[in-house]
Amino acid sequence: MDDFRLLKVIGRGNFGKVLQVQKKDTGRVYALKVILKAEILRKDEVEHTIAERNILAANDNPFLVQLKFSFQTAEKVSIIIVIICQPMFSTFLPHFSALSRPGLPEWRGAVYSSPEGWRIF
Repeated sequence: MDDFRLLKVIGRGNFGKVLQVQKKDTGRVYALKVILKAEILRKDEVEHTIAERNILAANDNPFLVQLKFSFQTAEKVSIIIVIICQPMFSTFLPHFSALSRPGLPEWRGAVYSSPEGWRIF
């Protein structure tokens, strides 16, 4: 953890929290998911947590987040992934009815052709 600088808390969940961190030597910004081992054990989610880490590690799809680092202490498991700073796609779902039907093809085309996947907003 000494290699990263905490920038802010992004969110909190049932198992821990997600932080925005910056790698000190490169200046790159990542999302750090800190999972409490006690919660993993209490909720019997050991296999699920290991599978999540392994899937992220094996992923090379540019449209999914990528695992950059992972490590653990006696109390916590930490997974560092590429951060997506743009709003989540689900944020825009309630506004679909406000989009005019003629405007949908252009919007859909912008999403599909975006070189960074969903990061167009």
